[in-house]
Amino acid sequence: MKAILKVFIFTHIIFISFSIVPLWNFEKSAINLFSDKNEHEYDINDDIIHDNFRYILRKKIEKVNDKIAITNRLVFQYNNDNIDQEVSFDEIESAYTDKNGRYIICPKGKHHAYY
Repeated sequence: MKAILKVFIFTHIIFISFSIVPLWNFEKSAINLFSDKNEHEYDINDDIIHDNFRYILRKKIEKVNDKIAITNRLVFQYNNDNIDQEVSFDEIESAYTDKNGRYIICPKGKHHAYY
């Protein structure tokens, strides 16, 4: 009985280690960003605070002289004003208003908050 159990466990371990690895078709699961133009832009975050303050974090990927350039832009929209500036972070963790009515954007990681 012990021999049958050992053979069963051994064959089960062999079966698990030789399992089939699926083939991955990269062309079907990826997007060619530069198929029709030299740049691609998309929004990472788009959120509204208190009905009149909107912030958008945009990532722009462009092809310049056979090199890829990535820039992140933070856009603030308050009433009819737009403020657009380049930033170094990729993600926004949270956004708040303080007791003085200032808006605070907190990026993820080691970056400082934006007022």
